[in-house]
Amino acid sequence: MLDFNTLVTGLLTFTARIAEVSIGTVRIIVTIQGRSAIAFFLAIFELLIWITVVSTVIHKINAQPMLALFYAFGYATGNVVGIRLERKLALGFIILRVITRMAGKSLADRIRAMGQPVTVFRGEGMRGTGGRTVHRLPSTRIKTDIGCCQRGRSRCFLSYGDGA
Repeated sequence: MLDFNTLVTGLLTFTARIAEVSIGTVRIIVTIQGRSAIAFFLAIFELLIWITVVSTVIHKINAQPMLALFYAFGYATGNVVGIRLERKLALGFIILRVITRMAGKSLADRIRAMGQPVTVFRGEGMRGTGGRTVHRLPSTRIKTDIGCCQRGRSRCFLSYGDGA
């Protein structure tokens, strides 16, 4: 049975683990992007939280074994929260590639009108000539730019990936 002290300690452990793992998720992403100064400070906060939580749980685990569950659930929840946080922050850049048979130039003109640089490649496929546009944009703009590509009423193939 949970006494009040175990419940409060467990909820604090759960909340702190969510914060720590979420910070860790964002830290890994900014490290991959080469933002070492941000990663440095995130790592300090991450480890300060971790040391505090781990020392508390280890110190009390014999008397309050339920803390292990709070610790584990905090870790699992922190992964989900960290991924959602990264999506909301939209850190980094995306490379958007659009392949179209009809609207390569007009699509490039629409993208340029939005203030985005774009490169157009002309090519020939199985069913004739076409165009491929490639542009690098902040992750926060991906929905806007995909909408711009789809507004042209021409059939196109879109793909995007990490633009570091």
